[in-house]
Amino acid sequence: MAFSDRERALAEWCRSSGAEAFAVIDRDGRTVAGSLPPHLRTELFGVVCATMFGAAAAATAELGDSLPAYVQIRTEGRQTILAPFGPQSLLCVVAGTDLSPPQILEGASHLWELGPTR
Repeated sequence: MAFSDRERALAEWCRSSGAEAFAVIDRDGRTVAGSLPPHLRTELFGVVCATMFGAAAAATAELGDSLPAYVQIRTEGRQTILAPFGPQSLLCVVAGTDLSPPQILEGASHLWELGPTR
């Protein structure tokens, strides 16, 4: 599947899940696909998201636990969810607070199997 086809599939999933925006971020913080608000500094946003998920993964490893299913940053009226997306990427989803992270992420896990993001 071509990159543009994959991005279209992700955008359709984003709309159907009720999310406002999404990004696929590699573990080094590079945004490789997505639909983010234009005011965001994409490079900085990707690095910060990868760092937050990496910190959560390190903390759970110290506890002897597995990789987190997701990391949630919740503010009044909005949440940002970071979840593993394939072996080397993260899915970042920005959504309202009316749905839980598992509800929002439902159906996204199969999309990484569609082919490489780069």
